[in-house]
Amino acid sequence: MNIHDAIKNMKAIEDSSMDGVVEELENKFGSLPETVQELLVIRPEHYETNKTDPLIKLNKTGILNFNYNFDYDMLENGMIPLFDAFDARYIVYRVEQKDFCVFSTISEKPSWMTNDIYALIDKYF
Repeated sequence: MNIHDAIKNMKAIEDSSMDGVVEELENKFGSLPETVQELLVIRPEHYETNKTDPLIKLNKTGILNFNYNFDYDMLENGMIPLFDAFDARYIVYRVEQKDFCVFSTISEKPSWMTNDIYALIDKYF
């Protein structure tokens, strides 16, 4: 499936394997915006982009236990990882800043910050 279509139709591709992820994250961070909640529960899979690499939607374990697979603990740093964008880059939601960005676990720096996930996907993927 194309990521652009998936983002526009998030409610149609919810997955029961993602049950509980929103509740766990809201226990940690407080109430999350509806768009973030919808992104969290969409089906984990490889989504095609306009570029050569797909975006991989992280599954429940990949989101809640990100630090176990990598040396960088996104959740402890106030970020919720959503998609693997390859080359140690992830699309994340930054809770305190209330925005989405592409975050590099190598440089530990965000780029392409925006509060509009649709704009981020359309412009860069």
